[in-house]
Amino acid sequence: MCRSLYSNEVTRGEMAVVLSKAFDYNFARKLSGAANALTSRSITSGVADGSFGAGQITLFSLPVR
Repeated sequence: MCRSLYSNEVTRGEMAVVLSKAFDYNFARKLSGAANALTSRSITSGVADGSFGAGQITLFSLPVR
């Protein structure tokens, strides 16, 4: 079983920025640019209302084995 060493809430927009930086995607230092960088590569998609949901909370954790 895997437990979490670190757990924190981040928004979908913040996670998009983290991933865009990690993969060196050009996102013009904007949440909307980071969201577009990921959605244009089919890494993620929007939410049911058609937006990216940049302000929605998601959980981020680093597993420890």
